[in-house]
Amino acid sequence: MSAPAILLRDVAEHDRQRLLTWRNSPEVAAYMYSDHAISQAEHDRWFNGLAGDDRRRYWIIEVNGEPVGLANLADIDPAHRRCAWAYYLASPSVRGLGVGSFVEFQVIEHVFGVL
Repeated sequence: MSAPAILLRDVAEHDRQRLLTWRNSPEVAAYMYSDHAISQAEHDRWFNGLAGDDRRRYWIIEVNGEPVGLANLADIDPAHRRCAWAYYLASPSVRGLGVGSFVEFQVIEHVFGVL
């Protein structure tokens, strides 16, 4: 078995509905900071607010070309050199393959190398 090809790519418009579906799935919602079902209107406000917001950064996690989760930075504060970060794997099929370790490494590299 070969290692999976893992990639972090910027969130795009075509990810809008996928992200709402993932966020409202019981497997993901159980680990979020709020546990209410996200409405389409609430999701659209959040999604529309991503563009041009330098305090947040979001990536889709892809494994072998398939979107499987989301990684993000939040509360990016260049003056104090800090931020928060998180990720989730929405697809159970990739759990246990080392995807989380890859994501953690790449996000940390971005924070300390790019930011």
